[in-house]
Amino acid sequence: MRKIITIALSLLAFGMLSAYQEPDWDSIENFLEDNFAEEEISSALDQIEYYFRNPIKIKFAAPDALSYLPTIDLAISQKIIERFQSNPQLSYVGLFDSLNLSKSQEQIIYFATSLDTTAVDKQSKNSLKYSARSENRLEEVRGLREGKYLGDRYDILQKFNYKHSSGLEANGVVCKNLGEIHLAEYYSLGAKYQSGNFKIIVGDYALNSGFGNVLWQPFSMSKGSELISAPISYSNSMRLNNSTMLLSHFRGAAIEYTLPFGRQSVKLIPFYSNILRAATVDTSKGIASSIYSAGYFRTQSEISKKGALREISSGAIAELSGSRYKIGFALLNIGYSIPIKSSSGSAIEGSSSMLATSFAMLNFGKITFGAEHSRNQKNEFATKIVYSYRSNLFSASLHYRDYSAKFRSPYGYNFGESATPSNEQGLYFGILYKVAKDVSIESYFDIYRTHTRTYTVQMPVSGRDWCGRAFFDNTLFGNLMLKLKSETKTDGYKASSSSAQTIFDITRDEIRLEAKRSISEKVAARARLDFAYIDFDKVKPGEVGWAGFIELE
Repeated sequence: MRKIITIALSLLAFGMLSAYQEPDWDSIENFLEDNFAEEEISSALDQIEYYFRNPIKIKFAAPDALSYLPTIDLAISQKIIERFQSNPQLSYVGLFDSLNLSKSQEQIIYFATSLDTTAVDKQSKNSLKYSARSENRLEEVRGLREGKYLGDRYDILQKFNYKHSSGLEANGVVCKNLGEIHLAEYYSLGAKYQSGNFKIIVGDYALNSGFGNVLWQPFSMSKGSELISAPISYSNSMRLNNSTMLLSHFRGAAIEYTLPFGRQSVKLIPFYSNILRAATVDTSKGIASSIYSAGYFRTQSEISKKGALREISSGAIAELSGSRYKIGFALLNIGYSIPIKSSSGSAIEGSSSMLATSFAMLNFGKITFGAEHSRNQKNEFATKIVYSYRSNLFSASLHYRDYSAKFRSPYGYNFGESATPSNEQGLYFGILYKVAKDVSIESYFDIYRTHTRTYTVQMPVSGRDWCGRAFFDNTLFGNLMLKLKSETKTDGYKASSSSAQTIFDITRDEIRLEAKRSISEKVAARARLDFAYIDFDKVKPGEVGWAGFIELE
């Protein structure tokens, strides 16, 4: 991670930033690596890039506008927007005061927003933006060398965005991965029109509702990442898709209308989607055994999955908002052209499913409460309860989740041991404490279990997960980080001569020490040492590993 502006220099730095300054993409990417699963980093970057190119005007923004940004929760969004709308003279330093944001979070908000107080859309100019990125690997890839990939070695991503002063916006993503045949092997196109409280999208769009049991796209944050914001992620929104993930969007039309009355407002989002999904289809049995999410179409087998399953979805999101509360519900009806028979925890069983969910959030400044309860037509359930507290020196979060074993939500997410909201019950607790100006500590503890056996273990799984991190961030001495982590969970081992698994507890202990220091304006050094020990509960010998590196940049 390259040099990030320190808190001690933030007053000076934010005063000197200009429209020509580029974001520190390296620090942002490293930050996302710590907060997202590997397959979700690309979508998070896409979302950040979109708002960097189309900043949110805080003066005119809705209270939840900043929650569209990765790692920014509703409580942070409301606080920042309320502060600026009540005092437009505030700088970013004043807006960030006492929120305990990381430096990368501050940087994301800075570049994705504008403090401009002039009228919003009607006076904005027309704009057309196009970007292209190509990756060409010097080494010969095995799939190409052996003739398994039918395409060439080029990896190309293209994006365009057009905005008109009338409120019309068009967005497009075209992608070709290495080994694929066509330049537009993946494409996503959509147009949006917005005027006042009315918004309509035709084409590809993404939806979020409540705390994400049923609808949450295109990314989520994993356990152990951003300790306070991640457990209370909340949003009711629709937006143009700008992700390259196959399952990150719907295709059709969606309307959002907000009806204000007094200090309250009602938001309604009806939607419809008709899209072809990639899937593995068994024609002899007339079923789809899985929905393909990897997103590569390089071999004949992968190409045969493309567009093999038609998905038709419809539903609505409704939310009543006040200054300190939000209450709402959402419905999602999904139908497939071929019945699905899959062991995946995210794929429905059969050819259709109806999901209903209700949610509520109370925000009292420093304290936030929230809950969501969801059910399907078979009365299988999913429940989340969240709590957070924020102050200048201390922040804490609590997250309880419980999903029945057969609850299936193809577009929902779980903040827990698995990203899929199915077959899990758990309780998470996270804290952040600022010991001194240059020293902070954070920690989380999570206990969890499954209701039934899992795909890999032939009995219910239970576990406990603890992590503690200490940070020393000083302009003179640089940045030091110490991380301790320990997790114990149920695992299974099956010998080649046995049909049954040997069940045992596996424990993994980790230590990481990292130091970063700027030597000059253009030279920085970083060193890291990792140590890990794995205990297999006497089923087999334990394993010890260590790794380290020194980097000059």
